[in-house]
Amino acid sequence: MENRLAKSRWTNSRWFRGCALRAGPTRTVGKTGGKVVSHFTVETAGEPVALRLTPDRPALAGDGWDTLPVTVEALDLDGRPVPTANLPVEFEISGPGEIIGLGNGDPNCHEPEKGDRHSLFNVCGRSSCKASVTAKEK
Repeated sequence: MENRLAKSRWTNSRWFRGCALRAGPTRTVGKTGGKVVSHFTVETAGEPVALRLTPDRPALAGDGWDTLPVTVEALDLDGRPVPTANLPVEFEISGPGEIIGLGNGDPNCHEPEKGDRHSLFNVCGRSSCKASVTAKEK
């Protein structure tokens, strides 16, 4: 059985081979009969120059069981995520805690999920941290 929706979607698309990909805004204009009927602007990222760490929540319970996933993103000079950044990253934690797992969502990645090094996959990586049990004041 033929999928007509998929067929029509691909028949109307065009591939722009030979176009240089540069950092910054790229504007696409759609015309019908010479009249502009739509436009779309995309900001293309530059080379990765920094990492952004984003925890899923602001704090850990500190009970020795609670874990905190942290998302790692590669950013360009203007703070845009770099979708092609598949770079190795070294992780470090300070204070009473430990890194208990690393990952990047790539089903073909065979890097160890334990340790302090892992690569990003299409801009992102994840680290899971666990706090050690600490004495609480009464």
